[in-house]
Amino acid sequence: TYSGTWSLGTPPTTIGTQNLVFNASFNANADMAGCSCTVNTGNVIIKSGKILTITNGVTVNSPGTLTFEDSSSLVQINNTAVNSGDINYIRNFTGGEFDYTYWSSPVALQNLQTLSPNTKLDKFFYFNSLLNDWMQVDPSTTTMDAGKGYIIRGVPPPAGPPVGFGTKTF
Repeated sequence: TYSGTWSLGTPPTTIGTQNLVFNASFNANADMAGCSCTVNTGNVIIKSGKILTITNGVTVNSPGTLTFEDSSSLVQINNTAVNSGDINYIRNFTGGEFDYTYWSSPVALQNLQTLSPNTKLDKFFYFNSLLNDWMQVDPSTTTMDAGKGYIIRGVPPPAGPPVGFGTKTF
């Protein structure tokens, strides 16, 4: 249990029988593991590149929050585990306007247009395994299914001269 300090000294890093319970804000700057994870209060942030490995379920009770920064992961061993509450993922797209990025949601109900609001509406696709092909979808009405593959094309650059360029009069 974390309430400003860990009740057993340090957060667990190997999969075992310890339950992770958060009663205060915590920044995970190292990998952590546990049997289950419960966030009661505070903002729990799994920092970029770090992994939270949980054997069973994750529960986030309001007003607590659980956020995974870009390049961090939640790994769950029991694929029938039930999660509840809001779990936030921050993912950064670093490609260009003509680059597609592959996405898959670990949770259901993420609206595609909310995921990438500035992408042109005809640049959202999902993979149809029956047809073995990518199919265009309407991002305003499509929500991601857990574990289903999607691709979204990059955002066009803003109109006008590139940022950092100006005009010079001679």
